[in-house]
Amino acid sequence: MVKENDGKALKRKSRFYSGLGIGCVLVALLFLLSLLSILPTKQLNYHDDFIHSSRSNFGLHGSARAKARNSMEAQIESVLQGESSLIEVSINYNALSKEANHKNQTYGIVYGTFCPINWELQKKNPSLVAMYRELIDQSNCNVNQFALGFREISRRARSYDNSALNKESGAAKVKQLAFGGVAFHESRCGSTLVANLLSASSPEGHRVYSESHPPITVLKACSGSNDCSRAKQAELMRDVIYMMSRSANEAETHVFFKIQSIGSYSIPVFENIFPNVPWIFVYRDPVEVLSSHLKRNDDTRMAACLRGLRHPAKQLQELVPRHGREVSTLTNVEFCAAHLASLCEAALLGLERASSKGLAVNYASLPGVMWETVLPQHFDIPLMEDAAVERMQALSGVYSKGFRGRQNKEWIHDSKEKQERSSSSMREAADLFMQPYYNQLEAYNSK
Repeated sequence: MVKENDGKALKRKSRFYSGLGIGCVLVALLFLLSLLSILPTKQLNYHDDFIHSSRSNFGLHGSARAKARNSMEAQIESVLQGESSLIEVSINYNALSKEANHKNQTYGIVYGTFCPINWELQKKNPSLVAMYRELIDQSNCNVNQFALGFREISRRARSYDNSALNKESGAAKVKQLAFGGVAFHESRCGSTLVANLLSASSPEGHRVYSESHPPITVLKACSGSNDCSRAKQAELMRDVIYMMSRSANEAETHVFFKIQSIGSYSIPVFENIFPNVPWIFVYRDPVEVLSSHLKRNDDTRMAACLRGLRHPAKQLQELVPRHGREVSTLTNVEFCAAHLASLCEAALLGLERASSKGLAVNYASLPGVMWETVLPQHFDIPLMEDAAVERMQALSGVYSKGFRGRQNKEWIHDSKEKQERSSSSMREAADLFMQPYYNQLEAYNSK
């Protein structure tokens, strides 16, 4: 029996599609309203640039946005007052592009991440926070960090530092620390001890950034790119150093940076941006460095010197053929040796420049060379008290990286042990790739 069609089904179908259409319209209207509420209004005034550039505010609207704006005001103030330090920079893909037409021809979108750093931890005992990342962790930055548009906060900071408000009491509350110097290094060569000694030479006066991310991020930003503007890179690097050199601590006088070993490739870039800033390159006996990287395992793939195994650096690719080998045929030990050799060669290229402010520092001369030569002569920072050398000597007697149960533990010299545990393949690779550059660095020490 066929059911008679009385029109009710058609009406139900019509109502269904009408309701569906109305629902779609309402959803579209709600979406448009949400977009309008996301966009900053003219009422934002002073913080417009920060709202545009702060990733944390995207998607907020209404009272939540107002709350975020108030929070941002407090964050901006903490930076301007020197209470929060730069811990990271994130560079947009075309921020340094030659072609991109950025505001006033400066660099483009860059985010700066800040956090209130507890610098007293370093001043008390630098070996317990030997790396900047450890200082960040112990300052609870995992819950206290925030991001701001870096170009704008840098501009505001410079403006504030020169303002009458900052200098109303006569002496500036927030000041720019003198750029004391930079330590580049080969890796596994005593560079952490160098950083710790820079701090211990004047705990109250010296601030040391040991392998912090912002400088190396900028130094590497143009690597392998034909579209990267060196002028924009230089401007960003100057802003990074400026922001990291601001201090509200009346006793602080100088700031120092220890750059990651890979940063040795960028010594020419650094010198072009800061031609008058002195730097050192720390190196060590080739076999000892190679042994430290590879331990007792010739086949290891976990060593830091092998990170570029799949994508070798241009400098390494150019170096290897000059030693009669091909990159594709290198063993892990040989690749590691070639990588370390390329870092030393990069330092030599910097030292050979007529205007170079560099100094080669052999691990074997530590720690005495720091208070005898590096600080008073090369960095031109005299030790103001006899106790400074005593502090540096005492710190040299404990492990530079005081973690994994080595806190304040007596340092045991390991040069002999590293030589003895090295394999024949390590010694051969060190002799082939590293020894020539070590000899040249030694020649600079004898001048």
